[in-house]
Parts: sequence; C-alpha cells; structure tokens
Amino acid sequence: MNYLEDERLDALAADYVLGTMHGHARRRFLRLMQSYHKVRERVWQWEQLLSPMNARVEDTTPPSRVWNEISRRIGTVDTSVPAANDDGNHSMKAWAGGFATAAVMLLAVFLIRPEPAVEVAPLIEQVAVFTQDDQPLWLVEVAGDELTLQATDAVDVSDTHDYELWIVPADGGAPVSLGLLPEEGRLTRTLAINTIAMDIQAVAVSRELPGGSVTGSPGEVLYVTGLTIL
Repeated sequence: MNYLEDERLDALAADYVLGTMHGHARRRFLRLMQSYHKVRERVWQWEQLLSPMNARVEDTTPPSRVWNEISRRIGTVDTSVPAANDDGNHSMKAWAGGFATAAVMLLAVFLIRPEPAVEVAPLIEQVAVFTQDDQPLWLVEVAGDELTLQATDAVDVSDTHDYELWIVPADGGAPVSLGLLPEEGRLTRTLAINTIAMDIQAVAVSRELPGGSVTGSPGEVLYVTGLTIL
C-alpha cells in the first residue's frame, strides 16, 4: 500500500492531527513522519487548517482542591519564614531543599499511583476526507461498527438543506445512505451495515431537503472521494 499517495496521505494526516489515530496505526504513521518530509509537511498543513477549531475550547482553571490534595499528599511544609538564628542564605537553601524534596515526593506519587483503567478505542479501519478547493470539509472514520463524522469550519451551515453521506458500491448497485452529516462539530453513531465487508467504489455527499433524502436515492451530489482502508 502506498501511504504517500495524496488522497490516502491526506486522510491519514487529518486522522493524526485530530487525535483519533490510535495503537499500531499511530505508531506506523509516526515512523512515516520520521522518514518522509512529505508526510511531515502534510501534517503541518492539516494542523494549520484545523487549528482554528481549538478556539472553541475555553480555558479552564483547575479547582483549588486539586492543589490542596497535592499538598496534602506530599506533606508540604511552609519554609518561607526563616528561623531567628538563620541568615538569609541558609533560609534560601532550606527553601530550595524543601522544594526539591517536595518535587521528588510529587513524582513518586504519580509513579506509584496505579494507572486508572483506560478504555481502548477501536482501531480505525477506514478513513475518507471530503475537500473543496484544498480545504477539508468532513473527516469520515469507520472503526468496527462505529461511524465517526467530523465537520470543519469550512462546511457551509444552512437551515434550508442537509448533507447526506452515501456509499457507492463497486458492483454498480444503488448508493446506500449512511445518514446525515453534521454541519458543525463531531458525531459518532453505530453503523447499520458492515462497510468492512463491502466492495466500495467511493463515498459521496449529497445536498438534501432538511431531514435527508425522501426517495432513498441521492439528490444533488456535491462531493465524491475514496474510502481508504488502513
């Protein structure tokens, strides 16, 4: 498989930048980044395209109880006031020593504390990226029986129509709907069909009346792209 082919590389780079690439696929892609300038450049381009989405995430200040709990665990001692028979230099050394001890104890807390159970995300098996004028619109991912759809800021948000995702079978059969695409944000839902077992020629996006196609067939087809198997 040629991972440097433009369409496949775009899909992989977008998946990596969005943070949805996991396990063996992520390790394999990191090796590609180390070996090929083209891969690193494409990742940088996707970071520039998707970075405006970070502005939607508000900064959050950790509650005071977090630091209080850390202080309780490491047994912080206030050494800011020097003893009557100590000079300033000795006080500074005592403070520095206390800080170093606290840092070591804090590190020990994180090293000794058992790791919480982490649910392993299913491995991404199929990826598609819809673009317009080199701008990404949607990232489509299939992992097991889950379909994840990510819209970018380049998607035209409208109250007068919806966007619907379709599979185009390689055998020339009728397109199969995978439901509506989000116009903003990220959406994950369970697939009603097994796309891994299907021979798929392409995936497409159509413009439909609100609620999606009422005929069972695509309306105005706007975008068509391939579905990359990882």
